[in-house]
Amino acid sequence: MSVSSDKSPQAPVCVYYCGHEQCRSGHRFGPASRNHHLLHFVARGSGTLKNTYGEFEISAGNGFYIAPGETTVYGTGMYDPWEYCWIGFGGTDAHRLLSLAGISSANPVFRCDYGAVKDITDRLSGKRECSPDIQLSAISDVYTLFSLLCSLNSRRENSACDGDYVQRALAFMREIAYYDIKIEQIASYVGLNRSHLYRLVQAQTGKSLKEHLIQFRIDRASELLKGTDLEISQIAYSCGFNDANHFSRLFRSRTGMSPSQFRALRTENEGIDIYTPAEP
Repeated sequence: MSVSSDKSPQAPVCVYYCGHEQCRSGHRFGPASRNHHLLHFVARGSGTLKNTYGEFEISAGNGFYIAPGETTVYGTGMYDPWEYCWIGFGGTDAHRLLSLAGISSANPVFRCDYGAVKDITDRLSGKRECSPDIQLSAISDVYTLFSLLCSLNSRRENSACDGDYVQRALAFMREIAYYDIKIEQIASYVGLNRSHLYRLVQAQTGKSLKEHLIQFRIDRASELLKGTDLEISQIAYSCGFNDANHFSRLFRSRTGMSPSQFRALRTENEGIDIYTPAEP
């Protein structure tokens, strides 16, 4: 079934088609390959998927993934045939979305909420116009679909996915470090609980979330001391510190000099980089 959305190679998500089928007993498809990503979502029945990584058992409540260019065979048994729906898609963000959900050719079977997924694919199937609002609505539906998949599969052991959580958390923290931010807000933004995100960041960077937050604030304060004539108290408040004295003590502990001394060096060393922000 055709679905209209932005088919440009540069589009973040391109929805090519959706469908639904009650398979007959002994249904089999392949060996075959496709030039786009394909997800099936199983409502009932059981069967298998075979790809280059092996053969995988699939039953109700599971989904299975087929990658572009991958030769696969899949089918159902004689006595317990599948009912499933599917979506074929591509786009520049497709690989990242799959990675966030822990889905890959090596790990093609995943959990799904069939009822919720079917509602989304039904909506997509009904969007046939090419107007910008319909295109954006279709893209939104795909992101909602992957939000559901991530919520059900985010605990998979997937270091690439974990690394993405860490980078998203640090990027978000860097942008809003100067506000009264709580660690719970950062965890909520990336979709993890506070303890799990803390462990991921500590394991992958060797620093705690609080240490990263302080460093981002010190880095910004250093830029303002070098590049502006704002008073030190103004810089402290601009960088998320509610107490200028506390800021000064913390700045000295991190750089080896007070904010005033650091600023004085700016005048003495015009054009010389006197402080390089730490890597996150």
